[in-house]
Amino acid sequence: MPNELDIFDTLSVKKKIPEADNLLAYYNIHRELCRQYGAEIEHVYRLLRELREERVDFLENKVIKIRRTLEAEKIDPQAINTWISQLKSDMDRSFRASEEFLNNFIVAKTSEFEAKLQERLGKV
Repeated sequence: MPNELDIFDTLSVKKKIPEADNLLAYYNIHRELCRQYGAEIEHVYRLLRELREERVDFLENKVIKIRRTLEAEKIDPQAINTWISQLKSDMDRSFRASEEFLNNFIVAKTSEFEAKLQERLGKV
């Protein structure tokens, strides 16, 4: 079955409206590339969501649980505060590194997507 670009190519010049045809070709190519990259887009979305959820869980649940455990062990409150502060700082640095890694991956994939889009548009 021919795709939209094949159908577009079969139209006679008289039936084409340049601006509208270019826009339609662009949207068709963009849609096709979105389908091709759908799994990667979904994967990145899932990773970003998991990172946000992990950050929230750490701050809202794990830190509180750790603090309660340390308090139950009768550890000096000053030491607890110092240790929790360091843990939060370390985890924040880890979350930022993960986020930066994901952002770099997203930028690379976006550049790849845009290059493919430009390549395909150059053929129209």
